[in-house]
Amino acid sequence: MPRTFDILSYAFRPFFLLTSLSGILLVSLWVLSLNGLRTLPTSMPPPYWHGHEMLVGFVMATIAGFTLSAVATWTGRPPLSGRPLAWLIVAWAAGRIAMYSVDSLPAGGVFLLDMWFPLSLCYLFAREVFAARNRRNYKVVAIIFALAGANAAFHLVSPGQALYLLIHTVGLLVALIGGRIIPSFTANWLRGQGATQLPSTNTLIDRMAITLTIVVGIAATLIPAQPPGAYLAFLAALLHALRVSRWHGLQTTRNPLLFILHVAYW
Repeated sequence: MPRTFDILSYAFRPFFLLTSLSGILLVSLWVLSLNGLRTLPTSMPPPYWHGHEMLVGFVMATIAGFTLSAVATWTGRPPLSGRPLAWLIVAWAAGRIAMYSVDSLPAGGVFLLDMWFPLSLCYLFAREVFAARNRRNYKVVAIIFALAGANAAFHLVSPGQALYLLIHTVGLLVALIGGRIIPSFTANWLRGQGATQLPSTNTLIDRMAITLTIVVGIAATLIPAQPPGAYLAFLAALLHALRVSRWHGLQTTRNPLLFILHVAYW
């Protein structure tokens, strides 16, 4: 008999659904607020609230769905499911309610509720990676901890700078994971099509692109809108362009699911 579909069997199932619904809700609230049709129930500056909820409520939940599903493949361990996954979902929901009720709760309570989800994600992901001694993904663990740290900085230090840091840390994660899976998936598909030209990677280019992504993120956070940061960003963009140009994306136009990964990275 077929197994009953279980939404708590893989992290991507509940979190991709929740992020889709929350994205629609968040953008709708933001549009209504911008047009003066609804006032957000918080004295927090609207751009800060919107930026935080899109990055922590939406993007970080998407990251949770992907990483906690992929880590089973990376480590060979069983996927996170059941009660631990339910715990993480409740933590995510508590943070969203807290950020929507900033004026009704003590600042310490908002901070603790909003940090519950990022810290739980750090623990659950790091537990899987370290238990398997999966050294290759120690970098991903560090990036997820950096996301949690940036969220703490939003509450305790500077919301504006924290949002810059969150954006660039997410970009760093995309560059790291994308640099692994996009050329790999492309090579596998092209090989099946009998292609002779396959994607290639260059360790030096990859390291320089990742390093400059980090440097640009720090510059944009500490000295935003300054010429040095702009020059570094332009150089980083050139390196990423050189990197993705070696992956033969134009050969994947007949496979929309694969081609869109190249488009997204560009």
